[in-house]
Amino acid sequence: MKEIYAGNEENIEVWGVSHAGHVVLPKHMQKPYKSIKRWFSTEGEVEHKMRFLEKFIPKETPLVLIGHSIGSYMALQITDKLKDHNIVHTYLLFPAIERLARGINAPMLEALATYLRQPFMALVYSVHMVPAMLLKRVFQLAVRMHYGAGKETFVQNILSLTSPSVMRAIIDTTQDIFKKVRRRDDDAIARNLDKLTFYYGLNDHWAPREFPMQLRRMFPRSDVRFCLEGFRHAFVVDAGREMGHIVKGWMLKQNILPSKHGHLTAVSQLLREPSSSLPVTTTKTTYPMVQRSATTIDITGLSSSTLQPDSSSSSPVESLGYLENTNRTL
Repeated sequence: MKEIYAGNEENIEVWGVSHAGHVVLPKHMQKPYKSIKRWFSTEGEVEHKMRFLEKFIPKETPLVLIGHSIGSYMALQITDKLKDHNIVHTYLLFPAIERLARGINAPMLEALATYLRQPFMALVYSVHMVPAMLLKRVFQLAVRMHYGAGKETFVQNILSLTSPSVMRAIIDTTQDIFKKVRRRDDDAIARNLDKLTFYYGLNDHWAPREFPMQLRRMFPRSDVRFCLEGFRHAFVVDAGREMGHIVKGWMLKQNILPSKHGHLTAVSQLLREPSSSLPVTTTKTTYPMVQRSATTIDITGLSSSTLQPDSSSSSPVESLGYLENTNRTL
């Protein structure tokens, strides 16, 4: 996010959109789980993000979507369905848009979401009882050991995983996604082909190499690209800045970034809760309010849904609001 924003501070706006229910909300924003459960599904997650765009992004604003992993599936669906908005391009990074059950991690995740759900949730409840300060210190040490210094921004997001409500939402969403995301939506791709860029990893455990090859055979004119830098599927862990630099380069070459006197809004991760019945927490980069010429939105993926980008790509300002509260803006 920060890489795309850098150098265009007066011209662009960056928003971040993640998955519904994947973080602990302040108590005054919390809702009973049963009243919000419908959002923790494939369709609910797509609608969650569409509601956000309809509420906060003017229809005439040129809009760029950036989806990662399962977020690519959602970005594709939004591109196809949100016809009233001016979506000029959609980037699908390490897209998980078909046959998710074939992923290397799929059997383990499906097991946790089904017959291992009760014992796993019992473990989560047990960990949740550990004092937060102790858990934080343990996670800080683990993050430093695995990822080195400068990755402490992950700690708070990892702590969210110890929340039973967050883990329940993640499991419900994951279970439904495995059921629904099976066949590639060729109809949606065909209708929006000129707006789509697909960026596949060479060793992606969610998308074997045959997937982009089949996509290219089906759509010879498709913009299918391959990651030659060796980034992992969850690139936000250690290559967020580099990936941002690549996407920014594409936007410049395709004349999507605005001129010096234009304005681009870049949305990179819708955080937290959906719709009229749910509060939403969002991150936004601050900038002088001038006439917009475009917006970029990045929707996170399954493997990193509970991780914010690292400190090199996170947005500096966090604000709280309600999607249906017209008196409060983000």
